Formats: sequence, structure tokens, C-alpha cells
Amino acid sequence: GHSERVAAFAITIAEELGVDARVMDAVRLGALLHDVGKIGVPEKILTKPARLTPEEVTIIRDHPKRGAEILSHIRNIPDVVAAVRWHHEMWNGLGYPDGLEGEKIPLTARIVAVADAFDAMTSNRTYRRNFDVEEAISEFQRTSGDQFAPEVCEVMQTLLRSGRIIPCNDLFARGIDVSTRVY
Repeated sequence: GHSERVAAFAITIAEELGVDARVMDAVRLGALLHDVGKIGVPEKILTKPARLTPEEVTIIRDHPKRGAEILSHIRNIPDVVAAVRWHHEMWNGLGYPDGLEGEKIPLTARIVAVADAFDAMTSNRTYRRNFDVEEAISEFQRTSGDQFAPEVCEVMQTLLRSGRIIPCNDLFARGIDVSTRVY
């Protein structure tokens, strides 16, 4: 359900930003497909309950490029490919795979990055507890303009405070099926 949740969060962010229909479609598809490059990553790395080794990190960090390569064979979806390739870039230029910074990171990727991070923060992990809404808001405040695009962080904080976006554990507890929102 990770990709469906990321898509639902990303669509809500994009709506709040007032993007046009073309960008909205690219955000939706980019979010749904953002981790397609993890195909071929050994399951033991993807599900490892402890910190990854440097070699394992290198393998994981290759997934955005691999995903973009897989999707590059489909015509007329360059904004989707951009979201997939650059969803781990950082506003300060220290992300991967290409070290893009600031406005050089496509808007689709900036939106998917925040949505993906929120789902990761608020999901249970074997090696850490999940964040609640206030902790997620604090994290977006802390990383705005450094890791994430300031305007996307601001919108995400607004959506979290208003309850328009809620953590995945709350979605499960309320019996909300985000796939109906995405498709």
C-alpha cells in the first residue's frame, strides 16, 4: 500500500498547490511508480530490520535511475519519469542520483519526495517507531529549504494541521482505502 498512500498524499499536495491537469496526472503516476526501480533489489535488503551496509545503500540508491530507465521506453510521460528519477534529490543538492538542487528538481519530483517521506516517517518500521502528526510537522519544518522544497513543505504542514492528510496508521485505524482516492 506504500505507493497508493504516496500517490494519495501527493495528489492532495498537488491539488493544494493548484497544479494543472497535466502535472496532476504526472504526480499521480509518478507517485504510484516512484519505487518501480526497486525491482531486482534483493528482498533481504528491502526488508532488512537493521541499518544497511554501505554496499546495500549503494544498491538501494540506484533504484531511481533504474525506475527512470524502465519507464523511459514509454512515450509521452517525461514528467512521470522525472518524478521517478528525482524523488530522492534534495533542495540543497545533496540528494541522489544526480545531485540536482532547488528549482532544478522538477515539481513532480518535489511533491513525490515529500509524500514519500511522510509515508516513511509515519509507517511502522522494525528499527524505529512511527512519527505522529506533530513529529512529522516538526520534521518538515526542520528540513524545509534543506532536504525538501520550502513551498511543498509549507503546503504539507498546512494539510497535516487541517487533517486533510493523515498518517498511514490512522488511515488503517479508520478503515480508509486510499486506492479509491487514487484511481
